[in-house]
Amino acid sequence: MLTQKMFFNQDLHLFLSEQSAQKYLQQIYEKQKFSDSERMSYLNCVPFLSYIEQTKLFIEQADQAPISLKPILLFYGFVHGIKACLLTVDPYYPESTSVLAHGVSTRKRKKQHYNYLMDEIKVQKHGLFPHFAYKLFNVNHLCGEKVNIKSLLIEIPEMENILLFIDDNDYEPIFIKVEKDGTKFRIPDNILDYYKMTKDRYMNYFETKCTFPIHWKKEDDDYISFTSSNYSGKYPHDFTPLRFDIFEKTYKIQTTIQRFSVFSEMMIFYLLLYHLSMIARYEVEWWSELLKSTTSYDYPIILHFLHIATQKCPFLINQFLYNKKQEPV
Repeated sequence: MLTQKMFFNQDLHLFLSEQSAQKYLQQIYEKQKFSDSERMSYLNCVPFLSYIEQTKLFIEQADQAPISLKPILLFYGFVHGIKACLLTVDPYYPESTSVLAHGVSTRKRKKQHYNYLMDEIKVQKHGLFPHFAYKLFNVNHLCGEKVNIKSLLIEIPEMENILLFIDDNDYEPIFIKVEKDGTKFRIPDNILDYYKMTKDRYMNYFETKCTFPIHWKKEDDDYISFTSSNYSGKYPHDFTPLRFDIFEKTYKIQTTIQRFSVFSEMMIFYLLLYHLSMIARYEVEWWSELLKSTTSYDYPIILHFLHIATQKCPFLINQFLYNKKQEPV
């Protein structure tokens, strides 16, 4: 199993000097053909280094903190990591105060019969979330979008077992494993039974969801196969709509059509951690009762999500930073 300490000791530590941060940023800026790359890399190396240090500090503290504080520490640690990622594609960040707000909001919790899984998050026009969604993942036009908590949790492959157990739906899988060999991906063709599609129709649907260029390979009878450019970085790429399971170390694909499958996992974890941190800060009565009573399914779901987030958030930051360097010119 991958661990949070492994990520920091071996990877993010490499950025914890001005010299290494400046060299990294200059290489990234030159690839993107920013004017005055060297000067901008010197100007941004200290903010970049500070964001990485804060990411490391907050998430390490979250790993040791009681569960009541974990959502707050994880959220702000993750936010700093996202800001470090933003500096690799937006050397002038933040250009205005409009990108400093969270960029999302939550409705006030109903006092009775509150259901965590059915709660919603609303995307705002301005703020960090819509800004990084567009700058990092080219996802826009999200203003006013309402996102359901359960629909986000279902997008996380490491949450599958607990969600299946709670739903009690005869254990129909949420994800199917995808084989990968170099640049080749192989989706088992039994996924067509879940989607109720022909192979050609599924291939067309899959292409509309892809965030990366693909080339279909039709020689495998039992698989839907394609190839994609693969960089030589040490981290697997964010190949949406595929998801990478850090525990099983494999790519997976969902068995149902999901509305938010175009969201990167960085976007998904931001939304979930923002929502949970707001509960921990402003819905103290419900939050304290949940942690004391442990009577509802909400408790094991949240506990497991926080366990995953402590490990996967630094993974996602590293994934983006390392693979950004590996992108071709």
